[in-house]
Amino acid sequence: MLGGNRLEVLISFPLGVLIATLQKQLSAGENRRYLADFLSSLAAALISGCLAQYISGINENRIITGGVILLLPGLVLLNAIHEIAQKNLVSGAAKTVEVLIIGSRISFGIGVATALLEIF
Repeated sequence: MLGGNRLEVLISFPLGVLIATLQKQLSAGENRRYLADFLSSLAAALISGCLAQYISGINENRIITGGVILLLPGLVLLNAIHEIAQKNLVSGAAKTVEVLIIGSRISFGIGVATALLEIF
């Protein structure tokens, strides 16, 4: 539960379902995956920020984490480590770079949403 209270967990669960649905709809094609990660993390951070402004007693960062946790490339990272351990350095390095790119798309979406919430 990432140290969150019950209200944060109750908010994070439907947010995660919403983000999973959005991710599935947006990443229909291979080229759309890049935009889907960004837009999904942007939506999660915007929704979390808006809820944190109107509901007292919740931590915005915990809700954002709960919303974007399913976007994180855990299996790709595991495969990258496995490839490097098996001495397949080129494919391991390529998968590691892919993990870094996915992480940067997610963090860029959260950063843009945080900047937009600061403006408004």
